[in-house]
This record gives sequence, structure tokens and C-alpha cells, in this order.
Amino acid sequence: MLRHLILFCLAISLGLSVNARLIREISLTNGWEFRQLGTEKWNPAEVPGTVHTDLFRNGLIPDPYMGTNPDSLRWIEQEDWEYRLKFNLLPKYLRYEHMELVFEGLDTYTEIFLNDEPLLRTANAYRKFEGNAKKYLREGENELRIVFKSPKSQIAPRLMQYPYALPAGNDDADTKLSPFARKPPYHFGWDWAPRMVSAGISQPIFIRLWEGIRVDRVKVVTESISENAATVKGEVWVEGSETTGDPDQLTVMVDGKEMTRDTFRVGRVRTKVPFEVKIEDPKLWWPNGYGDANLYEFEIVVGRNGEKKDSSIVQMGLREVELVREKDTEGESFYFKVNGEPIYVRGGNYVPTDMFLPRGREQEAYVLREMEAAHFNMVRVWAGGGYASNEFYDFCDRNGILVWQDLPFANALYPFGRGFRGRVRVELLQQVVRLRNHPSLALWCGNNEIEVAWKNWGWATEMGINESDSLKISNRYREFFQKYIPGQLKRHDGTRPYVSTSPTSNWGKLENFDAGSMHYWGVWHGDDDFADYKKYIPRFMVEYGWQSYPAWKTLSAYAPSGLKENKNYLESDFMDGRQLSNRPNSFLLEHIEQYYGTPSDVEGFCGLSQLVQADGMDIALQAHRDAFPRNMGTMYWQLNDAWPGASWSTIDYAGRAKAAYYRVRDWYHKRTLATEIEGDSLVTYLYNDEVWKQGRVRWTLYDHKGKTLWMRERRVRLAFEGPRVRLAWAIEEELEKVNNKKAIMLVEWIEVGEETETEVFHALPPAELKLKTPKFKHRMFKKGGENFLEITAQNTIKGMEVQFNDVVVPLSDNYFDLVPGQVKVVKIDAPKLVPEYLEEKIQFRSLLDWMK
Repeated sequence: MLRHLILFCLAISLGLSVNARLIREISLTNGWEFRQLGTEKWNPAEVPGTVHTDLFRNGLIPDPYMGTNPDSLRWIEQEDWEYRLKFNLLPKYLRYEHMELVFEGLDTYTEIFLNDEPLLRTANAYRKFEGNAKKYLREGENELRIVFKSPKSQIAPRLMQYPYALPAGNDDADTKLSPFARKPPYHFGWDWAPRMVSAGISQPIFIRLWEGIRVDRVKVVTESISENAATVKGEVWVEGSETTGDPDQLTVMVDGKEMTRDTFRVGRVRTKVPFEVKIEDPKLWWPNGYGDANLYEFEIVVGRNGEKKDSSIVQMGLREVELVREKDTEGESFYFKVNGEPIYVRGGNYVPTDMFLPRGREQEAYVLREMEAAHFNMVRVWAGGGYASNEFYDFCDRNGILVWQDLPFANALYPFGRGFRGRVRVELLQQVVRLRNHPSLALWCGNNEIEVAWKNWGWATEMGINESDSLKISNRYREFFQKYIPGQLKRHDGTRPYVSTSPTSNWGKLENFDAGSMHYWGVWHGDDDFADYKKYIPRFMVEYGWQSYPAWKTLSAYAPSGLKENKNYLESDFMDGRQLSNRPNSFLLEHIEQYYGTPSDVEGFCGLSQLVQADGMDIALQAHRDAFPRNMGTMYWQLNDAWPGASWSTIDYAGRAKAAYYRVRDWYHKRTLATEIEGDSLVTYLYNDEVWKQGRVRWTLYDHKGKTLWMRERRVRLAFEGPRVRLAWAIEEELEKVNNKKAIMLVEWIEVGEETETEVFHALPPAELKLKTPKFKHRMFKKGGENFLEITAQNTIKGMEVQFNDVVVPLSDNYFDLVPGQVKVVKIDAPKLVPEYLEEKIQFRSLLDWMK
């Protein structure tokens, strides 16, 4: 309804008249009830929503995330559920020629009845369904019922008839249902998410009333770009119900200015109407860090004799995107060009923000804001989750964040037969049409890890598949992902590159890192250590990472009482249930003790796990940036979480950014620095993506009380020489001071006209530093309408964590180190909160609070 109100106002401003009766939407969101099929009592339901969340809201089950409940609630997926809505229609609505019932998302297997008449059956959570409801709707009260069938009851018959079992490594059940289901694979379990196979009305439902003509499926494409002009070609499908011979008009407005007007004729079937627009002095759309993400507003208007009958508004950007895969002296490149310029990708992998998608929308907005703050220029929408919301892609459009879009086929083999293809064909039509106008969308990727798994993970042996069937599977896989899928994409888009799978190279051999894209899991899943990130550097890194636990504030909300006091917390059922990887919690503990020491308790375990994760990410991120331009992209696994458990995320389920997030934020910034000992020299690297300015670098070594042990300074006045400059000091005679357990160094990059970049450096592992109880002062203040926290250190502080009790707010920095006398100012991105409120909530912890 809001959309049509906006269009009405725009039409008035453009001098067009609007017949408000022509198209109307009646929301069917409020007033739903649900029950387990076969029971009598109806309970209130929330739409959009899921069975799990409705059961929890009505007190019929405990919180699905609490304690060990994920295992005890698996019975829900075995049952059928029924939803109903009773609603009234006024007589005036029945006069419309077209009355269509629109379901934007149903998860997943349903039978739909309107006034007890069968209307639709559905079997795909990734598509919308529409039904002509005019002959079923009536004046006064109507009833809409949706029966959700359990996936097992719908899939089991096909499973029984299938000639062999299909592998699905992350499907956490003896009977693997997920290959046959067009619903998010992570619902069936993953190594960071529990199995919660829910059902429900996942997207809005409404009745669309219309007559005359209607706009559908708009496509806007940048055909060519030159310095002075850009050509945009497009098409729109118009559905009509008028049979008069009078021509209609299609008008294209760009940023409120009429660019073209053409006539066309439409009857009672859909008609494709092309158009072309030339834009003078075009402002191009650029990824973050390479220019502005300029957008143009296209409004496509159809009407007759000056009367506007329908329109559609599209925000688009003028840009050209290319994936470059060329043979070279090392192997094969893999990098993106935008508007002809090579782009070094800095990004990560996005997963759904909740196990129950409808309630994750608010958290999605928070994660997107943190993604932009971390200087991302690309995000991968991972295959195991599916497609993201419209708001997700709109945000990426506005902020210059390219989108690597996986299609939702992940870590499993699928039944590539005719029925399966039919479901996928309509899904691709709808999703590609929905997403193709977004300038941020840079790549279609066929699947996640299926090809590398089939070739290297021993699936055929594991599932007992014979040689003949293995050959059939290989051929059907290639035909589906290398012919059928790209054929469908070309049909509906055809403007973006496509890769059939990710990764294109397997990490098992060193030479594989010379070609294509890589998921490197030698660290964590293999026996490699953090130092091996410097050795195994691919041409383009799509996945890598190290696991940690959420902040204790996040985890404790779902933990049983007494867990913090439990000395054997790692052996508890709760902690065991939060660790879903093949590596146990003891593996994390082993690395915590190696780098930091023994945790004080479960809270210390959570905090120290994050510091270890940050250290590993630090090494990897520097190695990738050092390898430019051989390496042209780093995308870590994973940005965010879907529930409060152990994972590779840098933002936990509650939205609290982990320590690793701030390392990512530093390395993705246009300027950063890093210091290390190389032989007998102290070396500082300056990383800079812009033209150099005059400045200086200062090294100051303190003891833990603040006494200056020595200081060096060097002026820097260099032209741009590339992304990295090496500054070295020969310090043979002072190396003992640097290696002192009671010493710590502040490195400052002070550039004229810019903020100072700083790094706190210590040559020894944190466990060997002789730290004292942290002493510091802090104050909260407001400046320019923004909140700030100022911390003044009185001695050395390692891993300072700032939290605000139950309030989650974005911070410009956290988990930082401080030298004595250093003043740290942290921006608190919560301008509506007053400093006094934040002062009441603030809590500080650091390394010593987490260690025995």
C-alpha cells in the first residue's frame, strides 16, 4: 500500500492523473491462527513467522535456543501444521476484474484452501506463488487455510524410489532429506548451526486487485559507457485486460526527468515492451574505496491519454563488471574489474541472521551496518542460506558493496531430474528478475563446494555409489551446473559473470593455490597452524577462518544457571551442544593455552577464544594484503551468526562484534600498519591505498608502568610506490629490551592532515608478558551529537573489552591494547542514547580477567 501511495504522489508531481482503483493490495498479515493438524485448539500466530516461533510465543515449547532444547524439539519437523485467517471483503473490492492471492514466501510444502476450495500446492521456499482467487472470494467473511506438510512425509516416497542415497554432509539426520528440499540447507544442520527444520508463512501475503494494465518484470541494463554518455537498454512486461484498439504509452523517467515516450499495444496477454535511454555525462557506480556508488532512479510509467495506470521504480547504477580468469605465468588469475578497473576485494561470507528467517530482519540491518563500517567492498551471500532480502541488496547498492550471489545448492548432490529442474526453473526466473537490476550484484555462483566435495571428499565411497552411477552423477552434475543453470541465467539476465562452483581449486596441494578461487581450510579442519596462512595464499580467497565463542553476555542468556561456576564447563551438555564442528571444544582450549594461558572459567574461555581467533585472522589478512596483486581478494568465513553458539563469525548472534571483527576493520581500511621482528631488525610495514603524504613513524618502547625505555622516529615522504612500504631498524643491541617480558611498544604513523594510525606491539606471546591488574580512567562525552568513550591507560592493558551490559551498540574499536599514558577515544554509534545512560551500563574486561 505504501508503494502505491508513493507512486500516487510522484504522479501528481509529474502532472499525471492516477486512477486509484486500478491496482490495490490488501494485506493479509494480521489475525492468523495456527494449530498442529488434527488437534482442536487454535492459537494466535504471527505472519511472517514460523511454527517454532509461534509455538514459543504461545508458551507451547521452551525457547528453541535455550540450553539443550535444539535436540529435544526435533519432533516439530515430523508433524503437519495448519494456519488459518478469517477476513472480510467489502463489495467494492469484488468489482475488480483481477483478484489474485499472492504468497511471497511459504516454507515449504503446503496445501492452500480458500473458502474450503483447493487453491494451490507449493514445494519451494525460494519462490512466490500467485493464484487467481476471483471465483473463490466472496463478499463478507472469507477463510484462508494453509496446511504445512512435514518435509519427511513429502520427501520420503521419492527417497524410497531413488536408485542411490544422495550425500549431504551437513544434514544432521540418518535420513538425508535436504537434497530433495528447496528450502535453506542450513535448516537441516551445519557445523555452526543446529538442525531446526521449521515451517511457516515466511513472507507477506496479500490480495492484488487490478484492472486495465499492469507493469511486471522490469529489466534495466547498462549497455555501454563512454566518457560523455551511457546507453541504458531495458524492457518491461505489461499485462493487459483491455481489448480496445487504442495504443498505450510507456514513459521512462530518470531522476524525475522524462527521457523517452513510446506507444505500444497490449491485449489480454503479457507483452514485452523494450526501451532505450541515453544519459549524458554519466556518474558511474563504483565499489567502496574506488569512488561513489552513484544511483539513478528509473520510473517506468504505462498509461493512456495522459492517465497513469501503473508504474514501477528501479534504482540502478551505471557500471560494467567483469570476472577475469586468464592463464598467466603462475597459473590462472581470478579477479574482478568494475568499469575497466581491477578491484582488490575485501569482504566476507554472509549467512542468515537467525535460524527462523522472519525474525532476523532487524538483526540483518544491524549486521549490514557493521559490514559497511568494516570497509567491505564485496559480500558473499552463501549458498546454504539462500537469497537475501530486498533491503540487503538495496543497502549494498547504496554503499558500494559488490555481491557474490551463490545459488542455494550447498554441500550435497541433488536429484537433477525433470521435476527438480521444473522447481528450479521457476525459482531462477523469479529470483533473477528480482535481483538483476541491482548494480551491486556482481557474480552468480552455481553452488558451494559440491564439485570439490565430489572429487575429493570420498562421497561415492561413503554412500556406497558404484562406478556406473558415479559416472552418471558426474555427467548430470556438469550438465546441470555448467549448461542448464547458466542457460537460465543468460535467458533472464545475461549481463553478469557466472562460475559453476566455489571453490574452483582444492586446497589439498600447494600448486592448486596458483589458479582460481580457494576455500582454504588447512587451518582448522587440517593440521596447519596460523603461520601457514603466509604460505598458502591463493589467487582469490573465498573462505578461511578460525572458530570462537560468542561474548559471554550473548551466550549466558541461553546457558543453564551455574555454568560459570562449573569448573568442568567444557564437559557440560550445554557447551557440547554449542560446538557443532568436527573439532571439539578441547581443540579450542588447546590453542587458547598455547597463546594465552588457562582460562579462568567459561567466560574467560569465550573471551580468550575470541583473542585467538583475532590473532589468526591478523596473520591471514596481512598475508593476503602482502600478496597483492597476485592475490586479488580475501573473503573470510564468516561475517555473522544465526544462533548463539561456537562458529567462525566475527559478529555474534546478539550483534556483539568479536575481537576478530576489529582486526578485519583495521586491515580493510585504506591505511594500516603492522610491526614484527625479522632477524635482528624491527620492521614496520605501512599499507596505503592512496597517494602518500609527508609524515613520520615513531616507535616508543615502554615498561608496563610507563617509563620510556627507548624511542626512534623516521620521516616518511614518498610518492605512491604500491600498497606497502617497509621501514626497518637494525636493533641488534636493543633487541633484548624489545623482547623484555615487561616491555611493550607503541608504533605511531603520524601523517600531515590525517588521523594518527597506531599499533601496540609486543614481541613475546601474550602468555609470557608480565602484566599487572589494569589501571585506567574513563569518561563519557558527547560531541557533535555523537557519543564517545575516552580511556586513559595508567599501565599496560591487553585485550580491553568494552560492553554495555544488555545493550548492544556498535563501537569504532574494541578488544584493543593500550600502553601506559595512552589516550584512546572510541566512538559509540548510538546517538539517541545519553552518556549518563551508557555510563550506568558500561563494563570493562581485559586479558587478566579471563585468565587464571
